[in-house]
Amino acid sequence: MIHTPSHVTFQPSAKPILSSEVSSVITSTFGFTPNKDLKWDGLGQTSLFARPKANVLVSVEGTPQLLNIDHHRKYGVVSDDVVHTAPVVSQLQSNVAASPLVVDFSTDSSLFSLRAEYRELFSSLPATVADLRRVLAEGELDTGVLNTTHEADLLFVGELKIIMGILDALKQQPQLVQDAVPDMYHLRVQGLQRLVDQYGTQSPQVQHAVKMLEDVIHQVTTEFRRLYSDNLIIQVFSTPTTEKPSLTVSRRARSLLQADEKKDIEATTTEEDLGVAPVYTDMFPVVFNMMLWGGIAYALVIIAISYGIWVMDPGKDSIIYRMTSTRKKDA
Repeated sequence: MIHTPSHVTFQPSAKPILSSEVSSVITSTFGFTPNKDLKWDGLGQTSLFARPKANVLVSVEGTPQLLNIDHHRKYGVVSDDVVHTAPVVSQLQSNVAASPLVVDFSTDSSLFSLRAEYRELFSSLPATVADLRRVLAEGELDTGVLNTTHEADLLFVGELKIIMGILDALKQQPQLVQDAVPDMYHLRVQGLQRLVDQYGTQSPQVQHAVKMLEDVIHQVTTEFRRLYSDNLIIQVFSTPTTEKPSLTVSRRARSLLQADEKKDIEATTTEEDLGVAPVYTDMFPVVFNMMLWGGIAYALVIIAISYGIWVMDPGKDSIIYRMTSTRKKDA
């Protein structure tokens, strides 16, 4: 956790967080109820009326112990799944009247997969390998000992270049962030793991790549804090991985709704095939016992009342018969 606003609190000491719970934490910081119960104990009180203006998540895959960046809070991570931001986006789009600015950049089965609510905003980013090499030849990033003619080097440097391009596009149109709608950014870096696999952790290439990444994270933090007047949360999530991204270059725009529907279909099919039982929350036994014993008590009360009415003596126990009898005597 690099930066948090004053109205969002995180506990200084908390157990390690599961990577599958990151989306639930982000959803909670926006003041919304996550789709799954949050078991992590590091998040304090949040409010829908005092929420951060944006959340910037930088997820780095590969040797987290190499990164050395200034942080506000630091927590351990247990990697049980990749970080999915689609649930956060779905919550924003369903709970916010206006359209939030959503940028999800990652090398997901291709080099550049950029999904954004305002696609025209990033039209200047390189879309082919030739465009990327031409931009890198202009010397905007100090590649040092990295050789962009190699696939792994080009992947990593290209990711950093795209991240800086996203930041530059936002700086040129600050009016997009100066509204009352919360925004979400997910910037995923996969190239560092590829460099470690190819050159080794102690190699000059990896050491220089780590320094480049630290500089980019520092610049991203500074500029985003300025754009959002410090009212945002910036997180760096780092875990090792064995995945190796491809170098096929393309820019794709996919519907988040279609992606969610596809995941739902896949999940349903898998559970039916495997015969997985439904998942119950921790409140299930509590609610079950309340309904069970409450129903039993209600049934006993009904039985007692019915029995009392059955054995009632109309002449002695009923005020209706008494009043009727008195009126007949007076007549």
